[in-house]
Amino acid sequence: MLFELRIALRHLMSRERRKLISIITVISILGVVVGVTALIAVIAVMDGAQEDYFRKLIDQYAHIEVWKMDRWGEPRPIENYQALRSLIEDDPAVVAASPVIKHQRFAILQRDVRGEGGMTGNPTQVLGIDPDLEQRVSTLIPTEGDSLDPEDPDDRKTIQNLRPEEMKPKLWGKRIPDRGEIVIGMALFKGLRVTLGDSVIAMTTKLAQTANSIVPKKKRLRVVGVFQSGLYDVDRMMSYVSLQTAQDMYVLGDEVDMLHAKLEDPYEAPAAQGRMQKALMERFPNEQFIVRTWQQLNPEFFKALALEKLAMFIILLLIVIVAALNIISTLILVTMEKTRQIGILRAMGTPRRSIARIFMIQGVLIGTVGTGLGVALGLIVCWFLETQLPDGLVPEAVYGLDGLPVLVKPVTVLIIVGCSIGISLLASIIPAIQASRLDIVEALRYE
Repeated sequence: MLFELRIALRHLMSRERRKLISIITVISILGVVVGVTALIAVIAVMDGAQEDYFRKLIDQYAHIEVWKMDRWGEPRPIENYQALRSLIEDDPAVVAASPVIKHQRFAILQRDVRGEGGMTGNPTQVLGIDPDLEQRVSTLIPTEGDSLDPEDPDDRKTIQNLRPEEMKPKLWGKRIPDRGEIVIGMALFKGLRVTLGDSVIAMTTKLAQTANSIVPKKKRLRVVGVFQSGLYDVDRMMSYVSLQTAQDMYVLGDEVDMLHAKLEDPYEAPAAQGRMQKALMERFPNEQFIVRTWQQLNPEFFKALALEKLAMFIILLLIVIVAALNIISTLILVTMEKTRQIGILRAMGTPRRSIARIFMIQGVLIGTVGTGLGVALGLIVCWFLETQLPDGLVPEAVYGLDGLPVLVKPVTVLIIVGCSIGISLLASIIPAIQASRLDIVEALRYE
């Protein structure tokens, strides 16, 4: 093998007058470098976005949801939710469980002007939660926050003047709303043009009878906090109140819509789902409950992300394939340039497979050098994208991200390296076979 390697290196590093082979070799290496760099950078961004979406979604909405259904499969309020919460938390995989008022609980929030509903209205899903339990289950209530006093005029102005780089996932004002108070998302807060301490009118889908007509039920709420989750749709469409406030708004008794739970390991959700479903059937044989995992809550979204990542990988791999065509051209030119030397080697007794091995080693060398340089350059590009890009470059309203996430997975890098070197090896097969089949007499007559 050392013999073939030495000859392969001499062929690629030609010292002849025109040095044509060396120039073409460099071009082939550059083609591989560009392909591998693009693959690593783009797939790292795709992996980063996928991981960011994954963590934010499952942490925002928890890992397991438990609903009560009627005989027609429609959700029904849960009366005995405390007993149900105890049963869920008995599962060994569950960290904590929390009751939520959520199902179809939408409202129109309007800025309260002079005690009346303002003209500006924004749709939102007003969740009813138990804050003490909820912060153990999801990240809807950020653990990081600034304690701002809604009664202090300076604090009320502070949040309106936040710069984009300061608006990271956190919370301003009160973390836990009292009865008649509400905490809303940052995008919704800006859209309503309110500040801390202002009142808003929540107009629900529930109807109320008045002296003259039936009108949507309204509830005046005081804005005491603003949160930033890092997911634009959540910050634009989500707000939360206490369980008691939500029960008043939606005309409920001591009931909730569902319970959701956080697991020690999100990937244990299918196993925990089976155990919970069995325990619910044994504990409440006359009631119908359904348990859903985070995979079932957003299946199409995660499938779309995976499909997009696969499509980008295949498309960018075409760059490496184009570089492999350059490798084929390079080795064919080497074969033509070194025909007489090949004839001499064959006349000295070098077997055909050694001649083929020389050219295959050349292809692998080009691929290996190009891949190595491409990996190094790709990692530099990933570092630049992660640390040097200015804030606000990624439109949050379009992508739902507050930055450009980059995640370099060693397994992904190894797959890219393997594909690149493998394609280079395959590209060298045709020239290697062509070189090994040269006739000794014809090769020695070559000028």
